[in-house]
Amino acid sequence: MNVTTSTTIDTGSEIVVASPLYLAYDTDADFRLSISLTACVYALLATFGIIFNTCVCITTVKYRKYYTTLRSNTSILLAVESLLEIMHQSGHIIFFVKFLIFGTKFITAKITSFMMFIPTFGVGGAVCTLFSLSADRLLAIAIPIKYTHFHQSKYIMKHLIFIVIYIVHYTFEMVYSAISQPNLMVSGGLSDLRSAPPGAKELNQYLNLAVALGSVFNYLVVGILIKLRTDTSDDRIKKLYRSLSLIVLINIGGYLIFYTFIAFTHLPFILLTPVQYWYCTLVYGLFLNTAAASVGPILYLNSDEYREAFKRAARDLLKFIFGKTANNSTKVIPMTAQR
Repeated sequence: MNVTTSTTIDTGSEIVVASPLYLAYDTDADFRLSISLTACVYALLATFGIIFNTCVCITTVKYRKYYTTLRSNTSILLAVESLLEIMHQSGHIIFFVKFLIFGTKFITAKITSFMMFIPTFGVGGAVCTLFSLSADRLLAIAIPIKYTHFHQSKYIMKHLIFIVIYIVHYTFEMVYSAISQPNLMVSGGLSDLRSAPPGAKELNQYLNLAVALGSVFNYLVVGILIKLRTDTSDDRIKKLYRSLSLIVLINIGGYLIFYTFIAFTHLPFILLTPVQYWYCTLVYGLFLNTAAASVGPILYLNSDEYREAFKRAARDLLKFIFGKTANNSTKVIPMTAQR
């Protein structure tokens, strides 16, 4: 549980709530440096994540008619996951831009909640979509014949309805918790919505942990069913196992590590100052943001069709940027000897 003491300060133009983080910002140069480094490191991670996830979205939409894998239910859900991760990681870019313009200056929780509305939307949706993906894989293995006869549009719509409901609940609770004390001074990052006054947002953190654990459980069941029903010495099955392992360890694992830490800090015998909690959140947040950027690389490493689609997209992009050099090259025609 966080030990929190806030002080009310009259700035002349408004009355603000100076949290321990805000007071540390005024007195601790190392803390101000940490905010600067955080903005840069997370923006770098987010840039890679946005690039990788954009590749997944574009490849799925543009090249799905050429590759069977990209037309599957799973690929559509992966594209949804990537889109939501783009929204999520855009929050770190917003924070970096805020840092470039205003420096490490603190802003109110109310302003932060508006700035981070779309990123919060993305975080909630990404966690929920990971569960949808695990449920999709479980259905494909548990009832393969029936699964192949699902009407794709209706099937995907059911997943999307579930995801949207989760997003609305998650976003409302996080933003409402932040604006319940609108004049609380925070650094302006996405994690500050978790540092806002306690309330229903704590339930959201436990809910995200439960969803992540549910995703891991589904994949464990998938692994067991595959082992029981197939020959695990087959190269294709080995690749599938490797893919599942990477998804659990990296993709879901990053979220699981982060939300386990968040839940752990709310235990009554865990006493952290707000500054200590802030630092710990940043460290464990690296796992979450690595997970957010991992969908594209995992697909590239473990799917031949995705790999070929990514390469095709890269070739098309180069042609678009540099033009069709082949058409501009000089064609050499060998001369025959005259008689």
